Amino acid sequence: MRLLTSRRSDGAYGCGVTEDSADPQKMVEWFMVESGAKHLRQHKRVSQADADLQAKVLAYHSGPDRPVVRRFLAINRPGKA
Repeated sequence: MRLLTSRRSDGAYGCGVTEDSADPQKMVEWFMVESGAKHLRQHKRVSQADADLQAKVLAYHSGPDRPVVRRFLAINRPGKA
């Protein structure tokens, strides 16, 4: 999938597309980057090719509202597994 290739070339070390098992109409794209700061830098340097690709992917979205974007941060707590 070209979108995942784009994510990897932009620094993601893990990425994928997942289907919601409770609702197969919901798909989730996820990717992991080194830090929140690196993710913010990604937003500032989106190439035109990547912007065009993201627009093509967005065309598959259905519904009146834009897709929900959520950001999850890893929390490393000393002494906790």
